[in-house]
Amino acid sequence: MLILGAAAAYLPFALAKEKEDLNMATHPATPPKQYQPIDLSTQQLAIAQLQQGKSVVFPERHNLFNPVVWKQKADGSLVKIDGDDKEGIGATKIVEIRPLYLNVTLDRAAGGGFYLGVLKETVQKRKTQKYATVGNKVELSKTEILTIREVKGAGDDSSDLVVELDLNGAKETVTISQKTPFKRAEGFAADLKYDLENKSFSDKRVGDVLSFANENYKIIDIKQNEVTVQALSNYKKTTISGMPCHNGLLCDFKLFLIP
Repeated sequence: MLILGAAAAYLPFALAKEKEDLNMATHPATPPKQYQPIDLSTQQLAIAQLQQGKSVVFPERHNLFNPVVWKQKADGSLVKIDGDDKEGIGATKIVEIRPLYLNVTLDRAAGGGFYLGVLKETVQKRKTQKYATVGNKVELSKTEILTIREVKGAGDDSSDLVVELDLNGAKETVTISQKTPFKRAEGFAADLKYDLENKSFSDKRVGDVLSFANENYKIIDIKQNEVTVQALSNYKKTTISGMPCHNGLLCDFKLFLIP
């Protein structure tokens, strides 16, 4: 009885499966449609036009993408900042560069010796006096020594002194009198200006600091026609170069950045 009952319950499922198989045999499935590619012709045309586009050429000086910057000076007037060399260290100008001398003069005779006037302009603003006798070494600085080797004359103010100079290890013999003082260039001093802030820097030597454009610059070298400074914020070195004209203005101005 149980077997007959199970067979009777399974009979509807078997009939349904047989009917489905018969239907598939007499009515085959419809094949899928063939794949059609997407039309990208419009996008491809746009890309081709971009690839063949012409470059836009602007005149050498234009302000479309480089607007002009104007800044107000200390006196209230406006100045156009046109390029990197018009502001900051690039806009600093040399007014004049002068040599600095070591000067040794015979001031007067006294007590068997002589008072010599010494002015070392690289480190001094005023002359100092040194007393010297024959064979006596006189220190002009830690590395500069003067020695009187011979006195020609009566030993008074009219005498000629044969002097040995030891300047940083280089020795030479010179003759000094009141009419012929000793003079030698040892360095330079510079006058500079920064027009954007109406600032002038006079008689600046190596070691002096210039303050402008929100920066402090230390002078580390001065030559006959150039001044080298170092920014204290990032230690970048910059050399301002130019040949001062006879009237103190800058004839040829150049700017060099030193890595």
